[in-house]
Amino acid sequence: NADTSKQININLSNVSTKELGLDTLSIGSDKLDKATYDATALAFDGLGKATDATKALLDPKVNAVMKEFDKVKSFMSADDVKKIEAKLDTYTKANDAGSKAAANDLGTEFAK
Repeated sequence: NADTSKQININLSNVSTKELGLDTLSIGSDKLDKATYDATALAFDGLGKATDATKALLDPKVNAVMKEFDKVKSFMSADDVKKIEAKLDTYTKANDAGSKAAANDLGTEFAK
């Protein structure tokens, strides 16, 4: 899923590199390494299966998941990032009674 806010679309049938003032054209992208992705997926999966019943016990796990999420979110679509951030917001607003369900819900969002 590309971040379309960073895309530049040029219809090459209508222009030449000379008209664009380019003498070199390079196309590249950042890559997410598999180890980082796997660590993030594992952290989210663990949170999705967490059995802790209080926010005090869940907060460190949620913080660890969000730290991993920060490493991969630039590679995700804006919609997917918003979904995870919305689940985090729900968790943040949850009381102890609702924190486990909210944390589990956040944990399963990455795999969707």
